Amino acid sequence: MNVLITFTVTDFLRYWYHRLFHKVDILWQLHAYHHSAEELNVLAFYRHHFLEATCSRLLSYIPILLIGNSAYTIFPIWVAMYSIELMQHSSITSDWGLVGKYVLISPAVHRIHHSKCKQDFDKNFGQIFIFWDKLFGTYAAPDSRQIDVGLTDNKFNRNGFLADVFLVFTNFTNQLRKVIKH
Repeated sequence: MNVLITFTVTDFLRYWYHRLFHKVDILWQLHAYHHSAEELNVLAFYRHHFLEATCSRLLSYIPILLIGNSAYTIFPIWVAMYSIELMQHSSITSDWGLVGKYVLISPAVHRIHHSKCKQDFDKNFGQIFIFWDKLFGTYAAPDSRQIDVGLTDNKFNRNGFLADVFLVFTNFTNQLRKVIKH
């Protein structure tokens, strides 16, 4: 039972930090690189700047440890979450039927989150459970249209991996300077 509660609490925290990474400009500078993938495949799941990955781990797992769970509790949760998220970022476009409609974020739902279409922006922030998006008004159901993924003004994918990592860092530090000045 403790693992299920921890799993749900972790997913709730991850919903909110993911939403923050879209809404707070300085955090978006870190997260935009993930959204710059122009096709969803398993590698797109791993497309995160190391600063974002560090922040997300801290925001997700430190609170869970602070409320008394051990790393032994977090490990099976991590395996389950990452397995689901790998499928979400794959080229599979399934909606997972009733499970995808009422319980888990399916690849079809997550594809909308990565859409270039303005109507899809700020939708489907959930990581595992679909009910957070439904509860907080950010859910968009999959439909029959073709969804192009990526950023509309994509400055990534032009000069190689190292250039992209540096670009994320530069964008982040420039935004940080703006925040500090105000």
